[in-house]
Amino acid sequence: MEQRQAVSTWALVAMLVIAVLAACADKEPSKKGQWGEGVYIDKAFAVAREVTGHRIHVVKNKLECTKCHAPTESGMGPVTPDRCVSCHEKEGRIEHAHAEAERRFGPGTKAVCTTCHAFTLEGTKHDEAMLKGAPPRVPMDGGAGNFALGIESYEASDCKRCHATAQGNTPAVVVHGTQPCLSCHKPHEGAPTSAPCDGCHKDIATTHASAGKTLVEVCSTCHEHRHAPAKDALGTCTACHATHEPIIPATALFDKGHTACTGCHKPHDFDAKQAVACRSCHERLNVIGGGRIGAHNGCTNCHSPHNVKASAFGACANCHKDVHSDHPAQQGACVTCHDPHPARVAATVDVRSCTTCHKIANSDDGAHRNTDCTKCHKPHAFGLELASTTLCSDCHSERVHETAANKGHQACTNCHAGLPHHPEVDKVACSSCHHKEAGLVNAGHKQCIGCHEPHSGAQGTACASCHKTERQTASTGHQACTNCHEPHAGLPTLKACADCHQSEQHSAHGQIGSGCQTCHRPHGPKGVAAVPACASCHKPSELPGLHAESKHQPCTQCHSGHNDPKAMARSVCVTCHKDRDQHFPESPRCVGCHLFTKTP
Repeated sequence: MEQRQAVSTWALVAMLVIAVLAACADKEPSKKGQWGEGVYIDKAFAVAREVTGHRIHVVKNKLECTKCHAPTESGMGPVTPDRCVSCHEKEGRIEHAHAEAERRFGPGTKAVCTTCHAFTLEGTKHDEAMLKGAPPRVPMDGGAGNFALGIESYEASDCKRCHATAQGNTPAVVVHGTQPCLSCHKPHEGAPTSAPCDGCHKDIATTHASAGKTLVEVCSTCHEHRHAPAKDALGTCTACHATHEPIIPATALFDKGHTACTGCHKPHDFDAKQAVACRSCHERLNVIGGGRIGAHNGCTNCHSPHNVKASAFGACANCHKDVHSDHPAQQGACVTCHDPHPARVAATVDVRSCTTCHKIANSDDGAHRNTDCTKCHKPHAFGLELASTTLCSDCHSERVHETAANKGHQACTNCHAGLPHHPEVDKVACSSCHHKEAGLVNAGHKQCIGCHEPHSGAQGTACASCHKTERQTASTGHQACTNCHEPHAGLPTLKACADCHQSEQHSAHGQIGSGCQTCHRPHGPKGVAAVPACASCHKPSELPGLHAESKHQPCTQCHSGHNDPKAMARSVCVTCHKDRDQHFPESPRCVGCHLFTKTP
């Protein structure tokens, strides 16, 4: 029984193989004109087997289906790349879309032949209506580009089936897309390679970065993707010359200026001697010196072609080595003040106004009381020591000379606020330094410069300018007010009377509690500098002894006011009593006998 069942199984398998081969074979039609008569064929395969790939392999070359397919119980099975290579060994060396090939058929697979060679309707341009009914038979001659069933077949040359869009890192085919791919590429010789570019581009030649390279490698140095638009090559200049000599800085290109390398360099002829002249674009650009200075007329004497903006800042020093500017904003940046490209052709070298940058004033003579900037700041020597009086002396020599005797006033900034550009007089109070004097000053003396010359500090205004009455009534020895008065408080505290009048201080009147002012008024009563009458204190009627005599009534005839009345000298008496000059001439005093005091 088992043997009989085995025979039956093998018979069924044989019948299946015969049926498959019959289905694939290209038979002549029956008299009724029906294809595949007596054998059931799926309608989809009935159409697919007419696609060019199947017709070449099955119809023309009479290959059995199992040569390419590994049939299963449910279908024909996949066509693996190794089956194609079994016949097409030479073509099997191709490397194409290997990432996709490895994904589908495992590691080591370099390409999938059916990606390019069509055997089914999948991916072809067709109309769904063509699957309905029996399609017309199209004669087959095996040549590329034929059509079976009116369906376009994708031969090896029809790469744009995939490359009409970007494939991974490979951009879409744009340039050269209308040309037959096989005119440049030989796809089955390993990885796809390109034919020499000069086969078509006979009028283009370049030596740029050509050392040791093939023509294709030279072209692809800039045209990295040979199917991309030519403008895409512009981006390779900066990327390449960032690391390869000559090194070009990123500043070579900038908006509203040098936006592309080809603005100056001719494509395919990058030699510096062939670069476009600067004046071709900058024809009307004026240069400093109005063209009279030869070195200024050559653009590259100041500008580095690949660093146009930044390079000019240091270019001046190349010629002007003897000029050393200390401009505090930008050391050595001559163009800060000198406009290298003025708007007009000037008779002299244009210099920008200081207020272009320094907004401290509205004009160059608007600071420091309408003084022009160059009056203090010299060209190329702008840095100034604010504490130095040398600069100030150019205009204020008299005032600087006055401060020579006043060490505390020698730095102008100590008193003048707002220097150097807005000197503000009287904004710094004298009390900020003169604390002691500020604590003494009385209400009438609060304004220091009312009395003092501010630079020397000396008394500039006489006391008499305010104290006229006191000045007029002061005695001869008291004309200098500060001999008695402390000048800030105004009180007679600087010196006491005894400092000058020591002998008088020890006299009888000097011992009176009220002191000198008992008799003396420093400036005189009501404008009269006089000593009050003795009788205001010494009543004549009350005086003892010979004081009662009328001829002795004027006190000043005998008394000076500060001598000792008890020791009246003989010489005083004989001033009037001349006839008594020999009366006891040996006696030193008359008052020993002629009494003026009370008798016991």
